[in-house]
Amino acid sequence: NDPILSIEPEDSTLLTDGGEVDTTYVLLLKATNIPSDINRLRFEYAPGLGAPGSDDQFVLLGEASTSFDVSYPTPGLYTITASIYDELDTSASPEELASALIQVRIIGTVLDIDPPGLSDADAGQEYPFTFTARDISLSISSVLFSWTFGDGTTRTSPSSIPVVSGQAAQVANHTYTSEGAYGVGAEVRDASTNEILASRSVTVTVGPSTERNVTLDICDTW
Repeated sequence: NDPILSIEPEDSTLLTDGGEVDTTYVLLLKATNIPSDINRLRFEYAPGLGAPGSDDQFVLLGEASTSFDVSYPTPGLYTITASIYDELDTSASPEELASALIQVRIIGTVLDIDPPGLSDADAGQEYPFTFTARDISLSISSVLFSWTFGDGTTRTSPSSIPVVSGQAAQVANHTYTSEGAYGVGAEVRDASTNEILASRSVTVTVGPSTERNVTLDICDTW
């Protein structure tokens, strides 16, 4: 039988449910069916982000294993690869005995503002803004939104909002009374821990925007 290499997360939910940003996961590399004339294996692996790694292990009864840690700072789909070689094969191009590949999805909350900015808005006109948080961790059951409209108006959700299928939303209406450029900012927090999950800002221009050149000051104090 040919050698077999597998990549197995110690936490199986990494494959079924996805992982979380800035969380350390242990990946196990298991090699089986190793020929009896090979005493040591070199494991080489690439976590999909950052530098690749390697490790040498003795073969016992045709098997060998090792492990390594991974952590991802941003959401996305990451491809993890690994290969095994005879550790004593020092040739320029050693023969690859087996390889393996898995993909893991790292979930991180994303906050959207709709509309994603306004131009030539009318003073005195009420505009609705929808703040939508998506890809919220399965461990979070409810969230709170906070937002500012850039004109001194700041608000927080009056009560926690349940997370349904990884999403939650808050709608807020606002009327600008004066022309100008405003920064609309929002953030979403875990209602239980008050941890900030995500933030976003957009620009609203009230009145004619032609040749307007201003610096926005989006408050970061909620």
